[in-house]
Amino acid sequence: NEVAVESNVAWSVSSNAPWLTVSKNEAGTGFTIVVGQNISINTREATVTVRGVGLSSSLSVFQYGVVPPTLSEVSILGITKHSATCRFTYYSEDLDVTEYGICYSNTASTPDKTNAKVEKQSGSGRSGSPSFNITDLKSKTTYYVRSYIVTTLGTQYGETTQFTTSVSAPEEGDNGTPQV
Repeated sequence: NEVAVESNVAWSVSSNAPWLTVSKNEAGTGFTIVVGQNISINTREATVTVRGVGLSSSLSVFQYGVVPPTLSEVSILGITKHSATCRFTYYSEDLDVTEYGICYSNTASTPDKTNAKVEKQSGSGRSGSPSFNITDLKSKTTYYVRSYIVTTLGTQYGETTQFTTSVSAPEEGDNGTPQV
């Protein structure tokens, strides 16, 4: 955007923020403002200052941050003794989602990508309803699961959900075999 300047003296223009640049036009009748993308959730402020001989005028520029993405709680479907299907939805108004998935554990009550098993998919877009079939689970065991997405803001996690796998039949000799 160009801002007109009316002056009968020499003048200069400056910005106090690296994300907002200003440049005087060749005719000296105004200046252009170029604003970089804000990939933070925080609103930021910059000051543009026009100075002439004995005069100074400032203009404040505010740039809103991005709207953080939302993730639904994981729905657990089709629980068996060794598997479960997990589904969630995500929506991002401002940012592309580059990876999404679930983290699950039978020991970490708040599973994340560093302390749990991860099922993930790569992609791009701003919304989705992925479904993950997790297998090789222990029977009669409580698992904690939570969704996550990755954007330019980093990794964002959903709420933790828990479920318990079914009991195995005694003849299977599984870890979940009930004691008689």
